[in-house]
Amino acid sequence: MFCVVCGKNEIFIDSQCKECYFKSHTVVQIPDKIAVMRCKFCNAVLIGKEWHDCISLDKIIISNLKLDKGSKIESISVKMIHGNEYQALYKVTLGIQVSTDFDHENVVIDKEVIVKNNYSVCVKCSRLRGGYYEDIVQIRNFDELITKELVSMINPEQISKEIYLKNGVDVYIIDKHFTKRFISNISRLKSKYKFEVTTSRKLYGKKDGVDVYRTTYLLRHLV
Repeated sequence: MFCVVCGKNEIFIDSQCKECYFKSHTVVQIPDKIAVMRCKFCNAVLIGKEWHDCISLDKIIISNLKLDKGSKIESISVKMIHGNEYQALYKVTLGIQVSTDFDHENVVIDKEVIVKNNYSVCVKCSRLRGGYYEDIVQIRNFDELITKELVSMINPEQISKEIYLKNGVDVYIIDKHFTKRFISNISRLKSKYKFEVTTSRKLYGKKDGVDVYRTTYLLRHLV
């Protein structure tokens, strides 16, 4: 059988030879210019609807590619040829190998792409700078050295603010899920630091018709 496009005595798919098929079909669509949304404070990257703190450049590139059905990226290399990934505008060379359901050989694609960084503020930084918090950790009746040691165990990126008092400190936490992990981990040190943990909740508002509470965790040294 002959290729309907060039007449070559070879049929790959859809009555076309392999060369003609890939001239008219793209297994992966690579834009000439990629726009990346970064947080102007922490450099987190927005992919879809989620912010990612630590993400490699190749994963950022992959998130902007469109694959045909049955195609899969086997490998990708990203080579910087102008600027760096934190500049407003830079250029990279992509080397991509794509496998398909209809061919045992990978398709190799090389292309230069311009990447443009746009800037916004991620949810975490917005909350941090707006004084937002979901929980409070109260540390009470420890000596100053141990109080500082306990505060240092809290990820500073999760701290909205700290209020120091005569008998301790109130630490305002951005993410309640982080607070739960922190309390769970530090509770294992009760025998070392001799303290108890008590909790209380206060209604903060509603979200999607559901009551939202802020929890206060009291870490009190047992004298």
